[in-house]
Amino acid sequence: MTVFGEQALRRTVASRVLAASLVVLGGLAWLVILMVALFIVPKFVAIFADFDVKLPQGTMVILCVSRAVGQYSIVFGALWLIVVPGLAVLLAATARRWAVGLAAAFAGVSLVGTLMALVLTVVGLFLPLVSLLESMKGAK
Repeated sequence: MTVFGEQALRRTVASRVLAASLVVLGGLAWLVILMVALFIVPKFVAIFADFDVKLPQGTMVILCVSRAVGQYSIVFGALWLIVVPGLAVLLAATARRWAVGLAAAFAGVSLVGTLMALVLTVVGLFLPLVSLLESMKGAK
């Protein structure tokens, strides 16, 4: 094999590994969102139920989305198990530049979406607790 052939092969392998890695990274970001919706948000449902307070619309949306994810967790899990590895294999199977670009776009959108969802979830769940604590201080 010539030097140019070896370099081309290295670039091909590197681009395939990069594409697969970016898709897996994006998939892990979505997995974080699923885990928060399945395990963390329901804990707050119990807390809010104990205090019997009217919750803001944003918090209600978060609770409803979490409930829907919980009800259809098998569907979301199956989609995750099909889409992420399938996309990783599909993009890693080709050595085209567009494949790496598509994988980078998927990872970028996934990471930004995860960050936004986590920030909105934290704000939506903790603001009612802060207002509840303030109302309890004012009642004393």
